[in-house]
Amino acid sequence: MADFKVELFLKFEAEVAESPAWHPEHQALYWIDMHKHSFNRLATGTGTNTEWKLPVMPGSFVFRENGALISCRDGIYDFDFTSERFEKRIDPPYDSSIYRFNDGKCDRQGRLWVGTQPLELSDLGTRKAALYRYDGNRIDQVMEIDMANGLAFTADGRTMYRAETARREIFVYDFDGETGTPSNARILAQWSRGTGGAPDGATVDTEGGYWVALPAGETGGAIGRFTPDGTLDIRIDVPVPGPSMVAFGGPEMSTLYITTAQFPQLAGRPGSELSGSFFKVETGFRGVPEPVFRG
Repeated sequence: MADFKVELFLKFEAEVAESPAWHPEHQALYWIDMHKHSFNRLATGTGTNTEWKLPVMPGSFVFRENGALISCRDGIYDFDFTSERFEKRIDPPYDSSIYRFNDGKCDRQGRLWVGTQPLELSDLGTRKAALYRYDGNRIDQVMEIDMANGLAFTADGRTMYRAETARREIFVYDFDGETGTPSNARILAQWSRGTGGAPDGATVDTEGGYWVALPAGETGGAIGRFTPDGTLDIRIDVPVPGPSMVAFGGPEMSTLYITTAQFPQLAGRPGSELSGSFFKVETGFRGVPEPVFRG
């Protein structure tokens, strides 16, 4: 595999930086800090971060026209870029004393897909979670899962990915964009605990590659790229144990940004002094802009 230079983009002290997404019009990287209950805009040209405090823990977000939808523990909130205000849009379809929303993305038709996980990590595998589809009118459970992570849709909208972090499995589905239905589930890749990190947040490139953060590896954290046939053709080590998610951005969508977290309890080792910072790497690939919610 080729060598790639991972650069420190911004030294930061995010607790759990997640859900990075590039906004082409704003030329900025938006992200959330789960444990600090904040929604953020990072101006990559200046390194300036703007923070808006949420009333409850967020799990992920997607853009909408002039704003964002943020999936939080107690429901989905609307954030308006002009007024800079949050307003709850819909209550959660689960017991928020047991579950919370985690990873979420829009499909290419603009529907929100967001999944849950148990609040207690010790419940993973014994207390089932779910993946939901939200079209702006109703929120429907689509499938039962253990933990929502690694959601991504290919540029043509015909393939959906998701990951089971604790089981170290990545699933791939055929996707019907007209009906919003995944089918033909199969495992893209799986590995044992002794052969790599656990799959976390993910994105895709224009050539069909699936890029995923791999925290808690035996030698530290890494980023992996899987081809459509499940081959790990690129693995990039990062200087922290907890990379959390990746997103392509920049004027040409050619810079891969990496968010990180301070969760040594998951990595099984102390965090780095750079844990919670932002990194970037030029990979030679280009990303696909995230779809806007159209519900």
